[in-house]
Amino acid sequence: MKVLITSDSYLPRLGGAEIHALKLGMFLKRAGHEVRLFTSEKMQGEDKLSNFPVVRKKYSRHFKNAFDFYRTLWREVKNADLVYSVYCHKIAAAVGIIKFFIKRPLAISLQGRGILDLPGNDWLHAKLHRFYRSVSLKRADKILASCLEFIEIAKRYTSLDKILYSPNALDVEEFSIRQKNYNILPFELKDRKIAATIRRLVPKNGIQFLIEAVPDVIKDFQNIIFFIIGWGRLEYYLKKRVKELGIEKYVYFAGRIENNILPDFLNLADLVVFPSTAEATSIACLESMALGKPILASNVGGYPEMVIDGCNGLLVNLTDKIESDYYAPMTLSEKKLRGFADKIIGMLKDDNLLKRFGENSRHLAETKFNWHNRINELIFIFNDLISKNEAGIKKFYSSFGDKILDKRFRSKYKLRQYAHLQQYLSVLNFVKPSTHVLDAGCGEGVLSVMMAKKGATITACDLSGPNIERARKYAEEEGVADKISFLIADSENLPFADSSFDLVVSSHVLEHLPDFDRGLAELMRITKKRAIIAIPTIFNLCSLIQVGGGNFWMKRKKSFLAIILGPLRTLWALLAFREGVDEKYAGKNIPHIFRFPWVMKKKIRKLGYKLMGYEASSICLPFFEFFLPFIKFLDKYKSRPILRNFGYGTTYVVEKLSNVVEKLSN
Repeated sequence: MKVLITSDSYLPRLGGAEIHALKLGMFLKRAGHEVRLFTSEKMQGEDKLSNFPVVRKKYSRHFKNAFDFYRTLWREVKNADLVYSVYCHKIAAAVGIIKFFIKRPLAISLQGRGILDLPGNDWLHAKLHRFYRSVSLKRADKILASCLEFIEIAKRYTSLDKILYSPNALDVEEFSIRQKNYNILPFELKDRKIAATIRRLVPKNGIQFLIEAVPDVIKDFQNIIFFIIGWGRLEYYLKKRVKELGIEKYVYFAGRIENNILPDFLNLADLVVFPSTAEATSIACLESMALGKPILASNVGGYPEMVIDGCNGLLVNLTDKIESDYYAPMTLSEKKLRGFADKIIGMLKDDNLLKRFGENSRHLAETKFNWHNRINELIFIFNDLISKNEAGIKKFYSSFGDKILDKRFRSKYKLRQYAHLQQYLSVLNFVKPSTHVLDAGCGEGVLSVMMAKKGATITACDLSGPNIERARKYAEEEGVADKISFLIADSENLPFADSSFDLVVSSHVLEHLPDFDRGLAELMRITKKRAIIAIPTIFNLCSLIQVGGGNFWMKRKKSFLAIILGPLRTLWALLAFREGVDEKYAGKNIPHIFRFPWVMKKKIRKLGYKLMGYEASSICLPFFEFFLPFIKFLDKYKSRPILRNFGYGTTYVVEKLSNVVEKLSN
């Protein structure tokens, strides 16, 4: 499958959500799926870490930049089978709106940004952020909450049946337990205990609380040094505060550590501290657990799901709130700071406790938060979302009867009867006697009977049981039942060996399939050489009336209004870079796309086949039967280079290339 990952932030910005997006892409790629990532991250660099394409488009209110941003996102969504958005924020909301026009399953991972209100926002930005949250969550097909707290928030915007608990994970093999290497430090430790924290230096991560607690810690336990790993906008303030408190020799600012040496650096810690006021499933916490480190974490957000109090670490109540909150203060009360310090001291003084907590941390990381297990769960969810969309379409067609014979082939409207007869004749012209032909998507068997009467041996299949039953009866009525074998089959997964038929024909079937490209590839797989494929195309007045909501064979108000609406929908489809205009089939929300003529040609080339020629099925004109003589005159020239692009449908002659390995066969 083709997965588009979107994220409002990405590397080199370092955080749990950014690492989650990277690792998801890498594990999906490793599992054989096609992955692309779209981000509005302003910071450039580190795309070399991704083994998949990264598309960076900076969002701007400037019209030209905004148009380029949304146009690019539109194209990426269109080319994907599924969209996975990290954050229910700006990009996820945009994808949610695009879903009105391009039907793609959308899964959203709740990671903090978007699901929680941001501090310092003015009234307008607060409203905008809630709008992004509301639109994205309501339009999502599946919501993956990285902590239980986020499930409660998401329930306010959408139904609970769309929400799953799906904590973040890590590659435990990258953070395996190892020997400590003190040579990577620029100084000697002299047997001091190390309490480390690995956080971006922003208020909600609570590093300011740890700094304020250091004086209380060193009153009772001086054989310690605090490693502050990370960088951010609070760095200047925190370093200044360390000097003011006179604790410089107890605090070491390591800054930003490169990913390749981070495990060795973090491995030096005897205790890892996470004093955040807001957190999902912290990747840094999981990394520390995988290294076998005991954890001291604030009792908010996703920490209680990672740190089982008294098992692999301890939880501490730093604020009076139990919910995640980005509005973090710059200090705590004396009572809270003293309690925080006591937890640090108590853990560091008990080596047996640290050892037991560390062993349990590693076990939890391996069993509960391992990417090697989680990726299979996510792939199952993704496939289920994609298949539900396809299954709904196929369920409809499996019990649907087209009534082609009565409504079209024997229609009382001469224009309708003529147009559909020409669709069959445009295919029949390429069928020779004494050939074995597959009619893929035979409907009620009209074309199958016509080919059998011409002397061909026919195998006819259709997904619809009612269609197959009616086709058998029609073949018996026409006296050719002995020349046609009927069966129920899916045109995307045909039950025939490669190169089984002399010729494969498919008349107005591919536009009904959930996956047009797979259907085309399947037709080419089972033919020895050639396939004749007819599909509806848009540059005909009758086609425009159909997509405008009218009927070209009936003179009524709705049909005449469709002359205006049809071209407008076609113009919109052109501007939106769509393959054509979706008429919707049988009044249902079932795809039935009248494609632009060049789309089929591109698909044939893309899949590695050769277009031998094509012609219009009929240059049909609407409403008035006295047009028929003129239409028949035009149809004498329907294969000419200009007119062949203006048919109510178009018939393509496609052949295999012997030196091309067929695609989409898996």
